[in-house]
Amino acid sequence: PPGHAGSVRAAQEVAGGDGVNERNLTRYAWERAVISKHGGPASSTTRHVLLTLATHVDRDLVAFPSIETLTDESGLSDRAVRMHLTLAERGGWIQRSA
Repeated sequence: PPGHAGSVRAAQEVAGGDGVNERNLTRYAWERAVISKHGGPASSTTRHVLLTLATHVDRDLVAFPSIETLTDESGLSDRAVRMHLTLAERGGWIQRSA
């Protein structure tokens, strides 16, 4: 729906390059992969959006924040948050569902 990020799952396979596999992926490991110089998202703004999103994940690495929540917490515009969530999804960092 408009204004909602939907269900977001941290993509487990992207952290695999840092010695993390699907069974032991944690929020911490995923965050470390996001901020890695070697393999993290190229855009610092995408990294910022992902780290803001990470504050909302549950034990299964699923989050349901609204776009409004992400804009408030990140200090970015609605448009920027939406664009960087799309870039993160295309880069395999998150999986979104309606």
